[in-house]
Amino acid sequence: RALVDCGLRLGLDGLVANAIFREAESLNIYAFGQMCRSAELTPERLIDQYAGFVADEKTRGVLGRVLRYIENHSNWQNSLPVSYRLKDFDLPHARSARVALDLLAQVKPRVQPAIPLLEPPAIYLGRLKKRLEAIAAGHIGGTSG
Repeated sequence: RALVDCGLRLGLDGLVANAIFREAESLNIYAFGQMCRSAELTPERLIDQYAGFVADEKTRGVLGRVLRYIENHSNWQNSLPVSYRLKDFDLPHARSARVALDLLAQVKPRVQPAIPLLEPPAIYLGRLKKRLEAIAAGHIGGTSG
């Protein structure tokens, strides 16, 4: 959001994204494109939208919380000096990787996503599980692939 907002303030009429690990960065790719289209879109709403493409209707909110937890512990966020980091998402119900893993276990993959995804929802959820396991083990850095 901050990057796109800065570009808009500068008067840029387009931005280009580069993604090396496409599957691992699928949420970021979606977020970048959507935020370039809508200046009013918040990160929270965007995460909930994306969760709805991956999880079924009953568990999309749960996946939204899991994705927020992962974003709070992202490699990018942790690579920044503390004073430059984004404010963490408020997550009163997911304060540890173990809790986030338990939440993820409740998520049911959507059978037919409304948009084309880079990988099937079940595989994406498996990738999230690996990422949460890495966070739980204290490994923040590298990719989840």
